[in-house]
Amino acid sequence: GDLEVNNRILVSSSLSTAGSTSGDIIKIGNVTTVAGLMYALTGSAGGWALTSSGSGQLATSSIAIALGTNSTTNGMLLRGMTNIGHNPGGTAGGAIYLADGGSSSYVPSTTADHVIRVIGHNYENNVIYFNPSNDWIVRS
Repeated sequence: GDLEVNNRILVSSSLSTAGSTSGDIIKIGNVTTVAGLMYALTGSAGGWALTSSGSGQLATSSIAIALGTNSTTNGMLLRGMTNIGHNPGGTAGGAIYLADGGSSSYVPSTTADHVIRVIGHNYENNVIYFNPSNDWIVRS
């Protein structure tokens, strides 16, 4: 039989500004956003709110990175390479964790009830591979 393979090349060199991306994008919600920040999908209307490691829904729902100033016009990255506009710290290849509105190479606060969720890996110059885990743990 025939075998067909489709692939996509993710090029980090073209990701020079916050919100530049290569990956899976959704355009819903018509919410004001900030390029490079991370948002959680809230409610059935397609609304977005900044992520929060201290809030169950804002840490465990579907999350995306804003690609501009509007979730419908510019889109939201569900998975792929992107420039988040800030250095999350750590080294290339290191895990990146969900933080309030963004990401960090450090495990979130030791405060009880905070969600720990890996959202991708660090690459270079503010560029990460965004691939949020569907699993998380809650500090007790």
